[in-house]
Amino acid sequence: GLLYCFGTLVIAGGLAALFFPIAISANFFLQPMGLAGIAEIRGFYGGSFIGFGIATLLGLRVRKLAPGVFTAMAIITSCAALARAVSIVLDHEIAFTLPAMILEVLLSAAFSVAGRAKLPGQGG
Repeated sequence: GLLYCFGTLVIAGGLAALFFPIAISANFFLQPMGLAGIAEIRGFYGGSFIGFGIATLLGLRVRKLAPGVFTAMAIITSCAALARAVSIVLDHEIAFTLPAMILEVLLSAAFSVAGRAKLPGQGG
């Protein structure tokens, strides 16, 4: 469901940022300044998004990794949502920020539930 879509889409987004940093930067409302800016788009957005996607898909496929992976992803998405809430207060930008924050809250909840799911053969 939601986590498979998330994992797949963020890997695709990460690959786009890695190989097409200038084109993809507009999707994040960024304008890289010189080669250092392009390297930052490739490194942070490319590398982080690919890593988030791989971690998510690994947690879904290798169930013994799920509790740790999904707890970490729940913390990451919660922190992103909290940072967006701060941005809403300080920057008063709602049109983009609020929907992204809601998505991150939903993802955090999904990761939290997935991280607590019983493994096959585990007692209840």
